[in-house]
Amino acid sequence: MIGRWALLVLALSGGCGTTTPISDAAVVHCVSHRSETVDAAAALGLVDSTSIGNRILLDGTPVEFDEWRRTRQPEFEKACKAAAEPHMQPAPASTPSWIVPTITAAVGLLSTALGWWISWVTTNRREDRNRAKEHSVELRKAGREFADEVRDYCEAQLKERASPAELRRKRDLLNTQLAVTKLMRPDWSAPDVLRTELDAFGTSVEEGWDFENDRNERRPRIAEVTEAARTLDRRIEVVVQALRRPGDASALLDDEFGQVVSA
Repeated sequence: MIGRWALLVLALSGGCGTTTPISDAAVVHCVSHRSETVDAAAALGLVDSTSIGNRILLDGTPVEFDEWRRTRQPEFEKACKAAAEPHMQPAPASTPSWIVPTITAAVGLLSTALGWWISWVTTNRREDRNRAKEHSVELRKAGREFADEVRDYCEAQLKERASPAELRRKRDLLNTQLAVTKLMRPDWSAPDVLRTELDAFGTSVEEGWDFENDRNERRPRIAEVTEAARTLDRRIEVVVQALRRPGDASALLDDEFGQVVSA
């Protein structure tokens, strides 16, 4: 089916060479309509299909639109052509009268074909599951690394040599992975719940260490913090399992978080 649509797109394009530079007008359109440009890039397989608006995912890594345009110019131009061509003005008024309706009909068919293709790519269940499983690995890794860093930070507090710099970095990495989860599953509220818990916990970890150099007084605080980190990591693992087992996702998330699917 995709092959037949591709042939239709080629026929409607009139055999234009793919190496023709895009016009300034096309660039202006693409920069002004970033979501449309990113959708076209996702449909062409140039970026992850969960990319939206000014937030582009390249192999699971978030990249800003302007950075993507600057560092991957050939991919940007290819996506920009697909997004801008249906909106470009027809030939000057001096052209034969039959050209305008012909171009209009061709643009309509091309836009319909492109819309169908984008819908097919973004809703394909098998690809979605594969992407979710790949992301679950990164989310689990970020959660475990943060929990390990909390433990290291507590040990450093016991030795009175603690620095929060690495703790904050690992917290930000985990926060980013949870944001990606929300992009992939916008109807789940669990990622938002976890991000709120992470922000509150990440701040509280650095507090409550005002002891007078007494290791015994610090140990209860260490036990409290490490237990909270383990709890957070366990809750993150529930989201990991929901990504890996979509058929059980609702039950898994409801059991841990309560009603987590948006109405």
